[in-house]
This record gives sequence, structure tokens and C-alpha cells, in this order.
Amino acid sequence: MEDIYIVMLVALFALAITDLVVGVSNDAINFLSSAIGSRAFSMQKILIVASIGVGVGA
Repeated sequence: MEDIYIVMLVALFALAITDLVVGVSNDAINFLSSAIGSRAFSMQKILIVASIGVGVGA
């Protein structure tokens, strides 16, 4: 009976990680669209900052 609880716990943990990654990625896309649209920096600098943000956020 304890095996089913471990399986449920692992499934919930995987879902939580997936939800966190999706949420952080959504924030990064929102940042990218406004930064690219305003041409505030070069595309390379924007992508570097966005990738660091996703890595730190996740």
C-alpha cells in the first residue's frame, strides 16, 4: 500500500516541476516580446538575459 503513495508523490513532484518551468518560460516570453519590440538591446543580449532568467527562476 505504501508503494502507491510513493508513486503519487513522484507524480505530484513531476507535475510541480513542469508547472514551474512553464510559468517561468511564460514570464521569459513576455519579457522577450516587449524587449524585442522596443529594440532596447541586440537580439543576442536579450536572449542571454532571458536564458539566465529562466535558469535562475527554474
